[in-house]
Amino acid sequence: MSLLSRLLNPRSIALFGGHWVDAVIVANRSLGYTGDIWRVHPSRDDCYRSAHQLPGSADAAFVGVAAREVPGIARQLRENDAGGFVCFASGFEEAQNHALTRELLTAAANTPFLGTNCYGFINYFDGVALWPDKLTCERPARGVAVITQSGGLGIGMAHSQRSLPIGYLITVGNQSAVAVEDLIEEVALDARVSAIGLYLEGIRNVGRFRQAVAAARAANKPIALIKGGRTQWSAQATVLHTASLAGDDLVFDQLCVETGIARCDTLATLIETLKVFHMGGPLRGNRVLAIAASGGYAITTSDAARGLPLDFAPMPAEARARLSGILGPRIVLSNPFDFQTLYWHDQAKMRAMFEALFEADYDAIAFMFGYPPPSCEDTASYDTAINEYIELASRYRTRATVLAPLPEFCTPKLRERCIRGGVVPLQGHLEGLQALSAAAGNYENPVHL
Repeated sequence: MSLLSRLLNPRSIALFGGHWVDAVIVANRSLGYTGDIWRVHPSRDDCYRSAHQLPGSADAAFVGVAAREVPGIARQLRENDAGGFVCFASGFEEAQNHALTRELLTAAANTPFLGTNCYGFINYFDGVALWPDKLTCERPARGVAVITQSGGLGIGMAHSQRSLPIGYLITVGNQSAVAVEDLIEEVALDARVSAIGLYLEGIRNVGRFRQAVAAARAANKPIALIKGGRTQWSAQATVLHTASLAGDDLVFDQLCVETGIARCDTLATLIETLKVFHMGGPLRGNRVLAIAASGGYAITTSDAARGLPLDFAPMPAEARARLSGILGPRIVLSNPFDFQTLYWHDQAKMRAMFEALFEADYDAIAFMFGYPPPSCEDTASYDTAINEYIELASRYRTRATVLAPLPEFCTPKLRERCIRGGVVPLQGHLEGLQALSAAAGNYENPVHL
């Protein structure tokens, strides 16, 4: 058992604090946590008064009290042989209170903790949360691990509606004890983890970070991240937020190149990239075929992809010949490809066309598609096209995606259908294209995505 496994998958948890702890209890009930929950409070009824009164050594603890009280509780937990804790309190490094941080580190000694100034974690796999907020109760058998310095971004990930299965959601705050690189190594050991997503404001130890990323890559866990601090304002804000120094952005770009990390700018692009990674890992390359039954979608795709290192290579001669025979002379064979609606209701023609497109052997196909909203009762004509596409996708090595130009076009019904068929549902025109670029491993000339 690793040093962090007891903390992240506890059989018993101790909770220190008031109303924030109430929320932690609700979160664990919603996940179906079956371990022991011990409440510690100096005056509330039915609570223990200190860690020394607990009936056993807590595997994990949530410390939601004022900053000045944290070192004393950390000392109690250490003396009670606790597995680790979450320091929810702020008022440490980000407030320039370095003396209090040193006091806490001394009190905790070798007891690992997340924080200071962090929101906690959710282990969806095993059904436990040291997390003072509402959350869904979906628990995947396989999913991504998200590690973030921002509690707000973590909450956003927890509440996102983009069909990204999350197994671990871990916040680290100031990284006073446990750092991002420690957690990368830990989650990379879990066979249930498909990919790793990061939000960073600073790296505590670049050498250790490189080692951790190498370990994740060796375990076939691709990494995508957002690194805060590109602009002068955001670099200054990181110091106020988590006491992190943003560093030279070009240097960090080079680090991503050297370590094979997909760098993203926005939360939406990070989620879409992680979806691609989760559903099959990185792409073989950057040759992409964009298709749609719309000239407007084809044109705007070409415009949206400008500056991205995606190769919209012309269709091979054999594919062009087959498609001409199937579709006739009215359809212009280009990439992006507008196949129009001439055969929208001809299932046989549609299937033959998709077969020819998949056999062109691109690295990925992006089918730009807008599904009707849930209020629309008759979706039969849309279903014919998407069902043929999804059914054929599993037969070819080309990665199949459905790219919704607007996120709401990719309805829950469509996302579920795509995922069952192994097709990646991408939400948002630009974000989807950026995700394909990031997943293609175009790191020689990094582009800010």
